[in-house]
Amino acid sequence: MSFNAPISISSIPSSGIQRVQKRSSDYSDVRKYTDYLIQGIRKPFALQSLLTMNCSIHVFASCQTEEVLYRMYTNVSEHQDLVDRLKEKLATLRKQETHRLENYEKPIDADSAHVPLESASIHVYKRQQEEKNQMEFNKLFSDALGATRSTQLESKPMRVDYSKYKITKRAKKNSTSSSSSSSSSSPNGSVF
Repeated sequence: MSFNAPISISSIPSSGIQRVQKRSSDYSDVRKYTDYLIQGIRKPFALQSLLTMNCSIHVFASCQTEEVLYRMYTNVSEHQDLVDRLKEKLATLRKQETHRLENYEKPIDADSAHVPLESASIHVYKRQQEEKNQMEFNKLFSDALGATRSTQLESKPMRVDYSKYKITKRAKKNSTSSSSSSSSSSPNGSVF
C-alpha cells in the first residue's frame, strides 16, 4: 500500500457548499413590504404579507407602515379590503401594546402617572431604571470607600525610633567681631 499516491479529484465525493439561509428579521421584512407599497409594486402581496406578519407595533411604527397606508391608500378603492384589514390589525396591536404598558408596572413617581404617550412612558420607565441602578452603584461605591477608610483609621502610624540616629550637640559659633568687643558681657559667653 503506497501512501504517496496522488489523490484524484474525482475520488473525493463532492457534497457542495451548503448555503445557510439567513432568516430575515421582522424589521427588514416590514421595511421591504412597506417599500413595495411606496413604490407600488406587488401591492396585494405586500399587503397580505404585512397582514400575516406577527411582530410588535414598534416595528410597524419604525418602518412608518401606518403613515404610508393613510397617506397613499386611504381613498384608493383598489385592494381596499386588505388595506382596511391591515389598518384594523395595526390598531389592535397598538391597543394591546398600550394595555400591556399600563398593566406591566405602575410608575413610581407622580409626574410619570399621567404620561399620555406610550413612547414617553417607556422613556420614563427607562429613566427610573437608570436612577435605580445609579443609586445602587452609588451605595456600593460609598460602602467600598467606607471600607477603605475604616482600614486606614484602624492602622495606627508607627512611632519613629530615634535610637537609630546619633545625637550630637551643636557647636556654638562665635563671631570674631562680637567676641572682641563684648568679652566682658556675660560669664557664659553669650552676647545678649
